[in-house]
Amino acid sequence: MTSKLQLGELAADLIRELQVELERRGSSRVAQGRLGAGIEPQVRSILAETVLKLHADLDVADLVSFDYSNDDAFLEKGAVSAKHDYDPSEPLVVGELTFGLALPRLVELFADDDAMRIAQHLHHAIWRRFPPGAIAYVQVLREQLEQAEALASKRLARELHDRIAHGILAGIQQIELGIAGASGPHLESARTGLEQLRSTLADTRALARDVRLELDGASLDEAIASYVERSLGDAPPVRHESTGAPSSLTERVTAELFAIVVEAIRNARAHAADATVIEVTTRWRVDRLTVRIADDGPGGATADSGSGTRGMGERAAAIGAEFTLEASHEGSAVIVELPFSGNVAP
Repeated sequence: MTSKLQLGELAADLIRELQVELERRGSSRVAQGRLGAGIEPQVRSILAETVLKLHADLDVADLVSFDYSNDDAFLEKGAVSAKHDYDPSEPLVVGELTFGLALPRLVELFADDDAMRIAQHLHHAIWRRFPPGAIAYVQVLREQLEQAEALASKRLARELHDRIAHGILAGIQQIELGIAGASGPHLESARTGLEQLRSTLADTRALARDVRLELDGASLDEAIASYVERSLGDAPPVRHESTGAPSSLTERVTAELFAIVVEAIRNARAHAADATVIEVTTRWRVDRLTVRIADDGPGGATADSGSGTRGMGERAAAIGAEFTLEASHEGSAVIVELPFSGNVAP
């Protein structure tokens, strides 16, 4: 049986060789002549695990039964790597080098054992550390992206409210002062410009309010219902109806769909002349979700062929949904179709 001394010497030799090879490759996991934190204990753990399983006489069927996603230590390591902005390819390089350097030594040490069996145990000991770490790495990156998006939205809302809206209001006040003492042909033009500024100010404040909207864990139907309630008094009014059994959506998908709904309502209110109502329907089916925002006035969503419409289409595409605009003399509609892969909501 392999002694602790033999295993310790093997680990020490392997760590030295690994450091030399990583330095030669210019790896970021070697700094000031030292291996990056966590590499040395991982190498020792891999060797110990390989030897333990060889002595336990496990076969290949035993190796594939491991739950790759449930190991707190590997999850934590992946999270730390993401937070420290380590190159995600580096662990793969370390794993490949570890396998290539360790296998000949283990085959020599276990001369009476089958080399293929040794390789299988070593490969498994290395590989099983990657999936949990990769899962945690991606999760941290997703959280960082969501936080960055939230901060950007809040910053934009503050700029719209504190600077742009304030500047427009100051301009309105100056024009009002000018109109109070004005006369002649320019007075009507000034009044028209004043009304345009007031309308722009209202739109800017509404946009700032919409940018601030946060889900706070609400479902899509709950978020829409809350938005409808908060916008009571705005014209035209919004009605919301949901049919079918709602499926569970991820927070990101919910946020993108909700943003589309809000933008479509804003477009309808801005462009749908003589519309009396905006109807938002969410139709939940086993294989898909259909979200429809429709108004009964000419213009509506199709009148906005600029960044608003493009933005809605881009949001839909980002979550794998189909985006459609419909228009007729009786009104227009924005339709988003989100298929559920394998009958499971994203």
